[in-house]
Amino acid sequence: MATLCTGPFLVLKHTCNGNPVNFFFICFTNLSNRRLTATLKMDHVFTQPNQPQSPCIPLHPPASIRVEPNSAVMLSHSVFPPMPISNSNTLSNAPHVLIVTVSGNVDKSRDLIQVCVTGGFSSDNGSSLSEAEPTMFFRHDDFIVVHHGDLLIPPHHPLKPDCSA
Repeated sequence: MATLCTGPFLVLKHTCNGNPVNFFFICFTNLSNRRLTATLKMDHVFTQPNQPQSPCIPLHPPASIRVEPNSAVMLSHSVFPPMPISNSNTLSNAPHVLIVTVSGNVDKSRDLIQVCVTGGFSSDNGSSLSEAEPTMFFRHDDFIVVHHGDLLIPPHHPLKPDCSA
């Protein structure tokens, strides 16, 4: 069991074709012969370049996702708040950063649940993705391991050659 994370990524306001980015889709795939469970957590922050730090706010509280053997589960979640909002005084005009974290029966080995995340434009309120934004696509291999089992991976400190904090 591990915890995997996208790391923080910028949520664009519009797709390459100009449609608003209004939904995220998270796909959980279980190619094993047993029922597996993962916990999904999504955090976001509205921040401005060169401004004081902003707090991370839960966008999606931790939720348990059960994936049956040899099957997949797809979840959609709206961008919060819906973008774009024309009032230039709202937080929605600030850059929006998202962090997706998945823990439980997940691992980089692909033996457990595999996860991918994509964002884009949905014309049917999140039932399907009408247009994906390629810069917001995270394959399972793109996730980073936050910790594996009970062992936390020590963070790399750029000023220490032994790579431990």
